[in-house]
Amino acid sequence: MARTVPEILMHKLPSGITSVCSEPIVAALTSDATTTAELNIEAFSHGTVTNVSGASVVVTYYGARAPGGYACPLYDEDGIAVTQTLPATTITALPAAIAGVPHLVPVSTAATASLIFIFKR
Repeated sequence: MARTVPEILMHKLPSGITSVCSEPIVAALTSDATTTAELNIEAFSHGTVTNVSGASVVVTYYGARAPGGYACPLYDEDGIAVTQTLPATTITALPAAIAGVPHLVPVSTAATASLIFIFKR
């Protein structure tokens, strides 16, 4: 499992507000939670995922408490598995249920999928 710790970038917007986000992370996803990308998002609460492939991808999110730890399926407050269908060539907001998950483990229904994640505080 490839572990990724996002680099934090700070931007001062014209309004004077400081924006904090991660570098774009190109994550290689697999259909197995033990071999897919593991993203350390402890410093972030939300973000976007970009599907630059020519095909739709379904992603199911797992969470882990520690790096390399056991990845459990992630459920929202209604007890529904956190799954997202990402149409081809789109930028989509990440589900709100990822907030507070220290290590995000996205699993694809395809054998391999490459997605770009950006996280924000």
